[in-house]
Amino acid sequence: MRLTIRDVFENPTPARLAELIAGAQGVRNVLPPLVAGEGTDGNDALPPASYAQRRLWLLAGMDGDSAAYNVPMVVRLEDGGLDVGALEAALGDVVERHAPLRTVFATVDGEPRQRILPPDLAGTTVRRRRVETAHLDAELAAEAGRVFDLAAEIPVRAVVFDLEDGSAVLLLVVHHIATDGVSSGVFFADLERAYGARAGERGALCWSR
Repeated sequence: MRLTIRDVFENPTPARLAELIAGAQGVRNVLPPLVAGEGTDGNDALPPASYAQRRLWLLAGMDGDSAAYNVPMVVRLEDGGLDVGALEAALGDVVERHAPLRTVFATVDGEPRQRILPPDLAGTTVRRRRVETAHLDAELAAEAGRVFDLAAEIPVRAVVFDLEDGSAVLLLVVHHIATDGVSSGVFFADLERAYGARAGERGALCWSR
């Protein structure tokens, strides 16, 4: 049974509510099933940005070249070599699972609209660069500071830095429009599991601050 606010006020005790529910046995208010929506190419069909997305979209536009809303994460390989092919596939798995990570924002009549890209068009390529260990921090900072074009690129990027000792460091940068303090942990946990599944015995990712 689906209770209404009026039902609660008219039956203000657990006992009264229990009687109401018991008396309504066999009566069901069936809600329609939830269906995931996907943005389309027609501007009229694009879903509007949520309040939080609109706020971040406006702030990003006002700040111009600022990377203040970039959320960087650094990942190291615990043992062995990094399987970049498995990593790229794993990142694709995560982006496919979480639609906000493959959403760009079209401007329609001055307002942001969500265009949720199909997984095969999201563009989750992992770039790879070789860098000396002494220059790693500077390279990480420079890459983390690159501004996202929210109208043209998905709000997540990945770069692997290969070091001269054979180890590797992965930099993940996600725009705040698609992540927060809670979802960052979910994102990395999903990536860790996906990479483990893709790489098998060849390696595992560990969080590095």
